[in-house]
Amino acid sequence: MKKLRSIFFGVFLTFSIVAAAPGGDQKNEAPIGTAEMKSDRTIVLRLRAEFPGGGGCGEGLLEYPPTHPDYKQILEHIGPLDPGQTVLVRPWH
Repeated sequence: MKKLRSIFFGVFLTFSIVAAAPGGDQKNEAPIGTAEMKSDRTIVLRLRAEFPGGGGCGEGLLEYPPTHPDYKQILEHIGPLDPGQTVLVRPWH
């Protein structure tokens, strides 16, 4: 399951990068979903990516408990987040 999650996340990041192209200011790019922090500090990502030219889309729900190896990286990307709070997620570059 862990390997499948890593593969899915990698593919999703690729789609979000392609969908965000061509370049531009990352702060002005449309969000690709939301991040919510549960009371136990688990981060829940609800993400959506669209293929260029409207050729399809993908959605995903990913959960990262504080013990997950990528937890710190995810939190650094989405910014400050407190339990019970939801924020928009910008594309990864």
